Amino acid sequence: MGALERGDSERALAIYTDSIQPSVTAGIPINVISDTASFLWRLQAYGHTTPAGLWEAVATYSEGYFQKPGFTFADVHMALIAAAVRDWAAVEQRVDVVDGLDQSRNPDGRASRASDLPGWLVFR
Repeated sequence: MGALERGDSERALAIYTDSIQPSVTAGIPINVISDTASFLWRLQAYGHTTPAGLWEAVATYSEGYFQKPGFTFADVHMALIAAAVRDWAAVEQRVDVVDGLDQSRNPDGRASRASDLPGWLVFR
């Protein structure tokens, strides 16, 4: 992330390719999913082009994990991945679960919908 913050997207992508992407990391699934989704989202949000196939590789990797919504940290990252590969049904499923959890924790009704968050807009 440091290289990306400094505007060196080429170096950031090299680090991602060598150490972070699902095919090379030894990380546990939650870290692989959150690290890859966060990095690729930031890359796009900062206006850089994401090389073809990176989001698809993350989506393929993530298919084996966190398929049952309810773990909010994973749900948000899985929704980012789904949005990036244009799987809008999966995004809505995750958003609905997160919204439901949020509503159940905020009975006064002041909870905001996860789909209203500006982070999703990078993929629209």
